[in-house]
Amino acid sequence: SAFHTLLQSISVVVTIIVAYCAYSCSSALAIFVPDPSEFVNAVWTAVFVAVVYYFISDVTHRCSYVGIEERIELVVRDIGGGLWEWARGAAEREGVPWCVIGAIILVEVSERPAWMRYLERLGSGILLNKVTMSFGVTQEQSRIPLSDKEAILRTISSAKRFLGEETITTLNKIAKVRFVDLSSDEYRAQHRAFEDVRRFAVSRNPDSHYGDMVSQFTREMNNLGK
Repeated sequence: SAFHTLLQSISVVVTIIVAYCAYSCSSALAIFVPDPSEFVNAVWTAVFVAVVYYFISDVTHRCSYVGIEERIELVVRDIGGGLWEWARGAAEREGVPWCVIGAIILVEVSERPAWMRYLERLGSGILLNKVTMSFGVTQEQSRIPLSDKEAILRTISSAKRFLGEETITTLNKIAKVRFVDLSSDEYRAQHRAFEDVRRFAVSRNPDSHYGDMVSQFTREMNNLGK
């Protein structure tokens, strides 16, 4: 009780000292206190700038959409053509549709370029590999740093288990049959396949936007035949 009283007394004394200093310096600090009308004008200016910035950024975002061919070119430039072709060959050897693995690489590399992946590996080393992090061009979870090829092989393996034979068969056939009757069983099978890809992506990353992007890029890569 006595110690608590001492603390309260010290608090009162400090408060009085601060109040006295503020009062003594008020005239010198007045220049930092805006006039009410000026303050209101500043707030409205900030709101106006924020609204304009929002609409401009929205228009810029919609106008700066990167097509699938240009996106592939940018990603290949980031990871190297050799690794891109190696990933394609590894997927084909396992019977996994390349469009799925390629779409995951497109999304992950677009969000985490080479310098960021390097920092992830560096951070894992600093933490003595005791924290689970994501590694490689497909961002596979691991405590031990994974090479790009190791990460890709893990992604291929998990895709093969998750997608199932029907989805894999359907995706491998789509590139050969471009135009399908919307009321046909084949079209419905394609729709189920792309939805299966979206669910697979969400199982990797619960963000629904991520799943939509992977499904979209899978469709575009398959239509493009790349």
